[in-house]
Order: sequence, then C-alpha cells, then structure tokens
Amino acid sequence: MNALKSLLEFAVCAAVIVVISGDRHLAEIMRLARDAAGIGYPIHEVTSSSLNVPSGNFTKAKVRFANEINSYRVGLTYFDTNFGLIDIDWSQPFSLLRLQVRDEAGGGVLQQRVKLSELQ
Repeated sequence: MNALKSLLEFAVCAAVIVVISGDRHLAEIMRLARDAAGIGYPIHEVTSSSLNVPSGNFTKAKVRFANEINSYRVGLTYFDTNFGLIDIDWSQPFSLLRLQVRDEAGGGVLQQRVKLSELQ
C-alpha cells in the first residue's frame, strides 16, 4: 500500500497518469476511480505479461479468462500469452485512449476506451 500512497502523492503534480505494468504472467486492466484516487481524475493501469510463459492457471486448467479478486479491475483477467498496447486516437473530436491486451496472434482480448479529457 505504500507504493500506491507514493503514486497518489506524485499524481497530484501530474496532468495524466496511465500505469503500465507486467511480470505477473496474466493480463488485466484496472481503474482507480476519480474519488478514490483523491487527485481529481481516475488512474488506469494495464498489466500485461507474458509473451513467452503463460500463467500457471492457463497451463494447468486451460482457463483463458477468469475473475481473480481485484476491486479495481475492469472486466476479467486474461491468463494466456499476451501483450499490451496503448493506442491514442487524435483524429476524434475528443482524443481517445484505447488500453488493450492482445493475444499471441494480435487479436484483442481486453479493452478499455478512455477519453483523454476524463484523465485531466
């Protein structure tokens, strides 16, 4: 919890924060709500790994999606081989971030769309 406290203290000085993390051998997209963050905007996180070693949950039970307990997660957890992608679409009337997790073939398995204006 100290890491989260440090991040929130830093976030007060930042205009926008999207966290990218990995090394869990699973993928998920999380959101800390604007009021929970206490900084005036929500914080999103994309966790993605691994390209070479899927989660033990996938290899043992062949479960690709599950609902691992995490109150910040948006959607499900993905346990198969994956990589993350953040796409920013500047062509829209409002700039749009697409926080994505893709499978080994490049197909989208998790996605969260966020207006850039919601992060400021």
